[in-house]
Amino acid sequence: MPFDLKNGYYNITLYSYDMHQTETIRTKDGRQITASIYKPGEEVKKVIVVAPSVELTQDYYYDLSVYLVENNIAVITFDFRGTGLSAPKQLKGFSANLEHWAQQDLDAVLRHAKNNFPKQELIFMGHGIGGEIIGLAAASQFISRIVLVNCALSCTRLRRWREKIWIVPMKEFVTIVTWLYGYFPGKRLRMMKNLPKGVMDEWIQWCNNENGLFDDFSDYNYRKLQVSLLAFSFSDDWRSQQSGVRALLDHFTSASIQWYHIKPSQLNAEKIGHSGFFKTRFKKDLWCRMLQWIEDEKNENAQPCLKIKSFHRASAD
Repeated sequence: MPFDLKNGYYNITLYSYDMHQTETIRTKDGRQITASIYKPGEEVKKVIVVAPSVELTQDYYYDLSVYLVENNIAVITFDFRGTGLSAPKQLKGFSANLEHWAQQDLDAVLRHAKNNFPKQELIFMGHGIGGEIIGLAAASQFISRIVLVNCALSCTRLRRWREKIWIVPMKEFVTIVTWLYGYFPGKRLRMMKNLPKGVMDEWIQWCNNENGLFDDFSDYNYRKLQVSLLAFSFSDDWRSQQSGVRALLDHFTSASIQWYHIKPSQLNAEKIGHSGFFKTRFKKDLWCRMLQWIEDEKNENAQPCLKIKSFHRASAD
């Protein structure tokens, strides 16, 4: 039978599920977020919180989570409110936006990780918009390292002119469809997944802003993050072009940043795209390189900088 634990704002229900535990984390505003906790059998060295891309749910990160657990790293994955296991039975009329995702959901999961792994180094991994919003969560103060995968500033101004031609009408289409349905019917349209109306509305607003989310929110927490940061982006992902990635990384002014912008051909791959990083076929080239960086103790004392790294398969510098 499930049981309850009380820990400040966070009431947690645990039960066994497959190779990991599923937990319900209560946010400060009373919502329930479903998370999965992966723990190694041996002593936990570090813990990684994985924040999903807007188009994915936490189950997509299962293979990577197992890989990290095999290396004695605990992993916490979760679904933002209104998505995956954190979705209500009916999404129409459900109140949620990107601000909630960052300042409530992500904040709650980070605090839960800190409370349950107080002696372990806390690492954050963000995919897409899951990484873009990290600086809006107050609990980001507990993070010592950040890994960003295809994270860029959502801002139409930064797009190539050819893309702006179809992005502008696409935003209009999404706005109308979302208004008609009361939520974004991604599954019906075969575009991403179903999403709360407020999430899509705010995302489009950020895209329309001159400086993306930073026109609506201060970059204060981003500037405060004195951490080591490893960023991956891929040339065949239109969502995270170099201009957008650079615009986001520029706000992490106190971080020591290593950034790999990789062409699929460098990995003998036809495509990698927005989510290919998390496929097991890239375990040897990408996952191992990330793991080496995570386990490098020298990263903790790195000075603020931004280094664009060249990628060579033969070595994991």
